[in-house]
Amino acid sequence: MRFKKKSGSLPITAKKMSWRLADPVPYTKIFATISTVGTDISANGTYSIDSLSSFVTLSTPSDNSLYNPVSLKFVWRKFKPTSTYILQVYSDSLLTNKIFNFTVNTDTFKTISGFGSDQKYYWRVGAKDTGNAIYYSTVWNFRTIPSKYVSIKLILEGNYYPLFSQMSRRDTVTSYIHNITFPYGIVDSAKSVIDSISFKGLFRFLNVPTGTYYIAVKNFNTMETWSKAGGELLLITDTTNYDFTTAANKAYGNNLILKGGKYCIYSGNVNGDAIVDASDLSEVDNDSYSALSGRFLRSDVNADGTVDAADVSQVDNNRSVVINRPFF
Repeated sequence: MRFKKKSGSLPITAKKMSWRLADPVPYTKIFATISTVGTDISANGTYSIDSLSSFVTLSTPSDNSLYNPVSLKFVWRKFKPTSTYILQVYSDSLLTNKIFNFTVNTDTFKTISGFGSDQKYYWRVGAKDTGNAIYYSTVWNFRTIPSKYVSIKLILEGNYYPLFSQMSRRDTVTSYIHNITFPYGIVDSAKSVIDSISFKGLFRFLNVPTGTYYIAVKNFNTMETWSKAGGELLLITDTTNYDFTTAANKAYGNNLILKGGKYCIYSGNVNGDAIVDASDLSEVDNDSYSALSGRFLRSDVNADGTVDAADVSQVDNNRSVVINRPFF
């Protein structure tokens, strides 16, 4: 016996069927089958038969996969009778601690951010039929990428006092990890405080696989500076140390200034663009005329708490300094 409609699908309603008992010798069984799912219905009773569960299959992230990013795209295979999917992610194999639960209509993918680094997760997808019954896939697990630590040593020109071999204050710097090939996109970024005496800051990146990258650093009133040509190998398993202070060629295009025997990041890029020019000088000159004072003023290039002639002079000296990187 076969049920078939010319168009559309059969409604989910109970269907009563009966037939004459088969000769018990040889013994005969009766199965009801939808697609490849067969159910033994030889005995009297009520049965529910559905093929959805066998068609909800997962794609990515693959089962037992490692080094997945903390922002991750989940993909599963589409099954035509299903218009609504339930994506669930758990932090334990018993599926008791649910951390994400999304209803996805029509699409068979979903991007989720906010996973912890070096953590194991479990995920599954349920297919909801028109009767609101949910049929879940098998459960897959994946692990996210460990954090990558980079210790960066650098000196901000305006803050540095060679007589005391220290900077006037600790300062926040943002570091960007760039791909080594065009278009040199940003892979990840992190912030750290550069110590005024050791000149070091420890940056924690959450989404950097092992590979060769450019390391760029930027402060709120200095020139963005990239690491040496050819990039730097970053290994997940180790803390990478990078020192901008020892030689001019530690920066792309030798874009450092020598001050008191140390190579420093150029100061004076007050407006944060790619060049120290008249617009930076004008802002500092205006603030100097107003005798502006306070902490962490972008026009206070030497970080002494007052915008004055010394700041104007430093910006003027650095006019025409531009960012050096593999592209313009």
